[in-house]
Amino acid sequence: MQPCRCEYRRRLEHWGSKLIANKTRQELLIELESELKEIRKYLELNKTTLSSSIRKRTSAHDKRKSSERMGLAGATFICIVVGLVVLIDVLTIVKFLTKSISFLNYKKLEREKVKDKEIRAMTKRFKKNKWNNEFPESTA
Repeated sequence: MQPCRCEYRRRLEHWGSKLIANKTRQELLIELESELKEIRKYLELNKTTLSSSIRKRTSAHDKRKSSERMGLAGATFICIVVGLVVLIDVLTIVKFLTKSISFLNYKKLEREKVKDKEIRAMTKRFKKNKWNNEFPESTA
């Protein structure tokens, strides 16, 4: 039988010859640290390229009419629910804005009415003083 000449066997022989019975585990780890890092780097896999992770995120095609209709019905239902919620919010915002605008217009009309009353009162006093040639009591 031929002796094994693989890379793993050579490494075992290499490190087996360096092992001394008087060294502790920590001393051996310090000595082998660079080799262990190299082995870890070699054995490390990119998980995003594994077939299991790709299959996990990829859905299978299903050409049956029933499955297509169920998917369409589910998507329609979700769209209707979201659309109703958005519609209710939009209607609430429009209602609030119309009330705000009408309130501001009401306040503006009230201010204009007060100004009109003041102007009428001033013109009434002016006409009364002009035609009657009377002076106000405060000036007499």
